[in-house]
Amino acid sequence: MKLFESFKPKQDIHALSHITGGGIVGNTSRVLTEGLSLDIDWSAWKRPAIFSLIQQHGNGPDDDMRRAFNLGIGLIIIAPQEKATQIAAALEAQNEQPIMMGKVV
Repeated sequence: MKLFESFKPKQDIHALSHITGGGIVGNTSRVLTEGLSLDIDWSAWKRPAIFSLIQQHGNGPDDDMRRAFNLGIGLIIIAPQEKATQIAAALEAQNEQPIMMGKVV
């Protein structure tokens, strides 16, 4: 992927998390150092309509939806805050739609 050609992985990108079953927190927590956690802004993006349909017909609470599904997020990049704009621009140049969705605390 051309995205990574312009970055120094150890300085610019600390971790990648592929969001599959287990949701955003479940998958991304695996790449965090012990003692760190995620502070996610769940309103930072609009969920694809299919997840609202599943939640409505399955009568599932938000916590269950967040734990089981990716809610439209396929990959999370954990990077220093000062690199976020540069990384977002590189993603946009690759026709991706980056979302700043939280931070590591």
